[in-house]
Amino acid sequence: MLTSSAPFAGWDVADRYLKAPSLSTAIMTQRKAAATQILTLHQQALITGAIQ
Repeated sequence: MLTSSAPFAGWDVADRYLKAPSLSTAIMTQRKAAATQILTLHQQALITGAIQ
């Protein structure tokens, strides 16, 4: 699901620990939308029984 063009593809884990992240509002919006999409897909998989 996550390809090189995915919103999280270039996200370094160290970004979480920066005092003043240099992430733009646009990047944060993209990442939030991607996280929401992943959560929705996970919830749908639980409901349909695709995963337990």
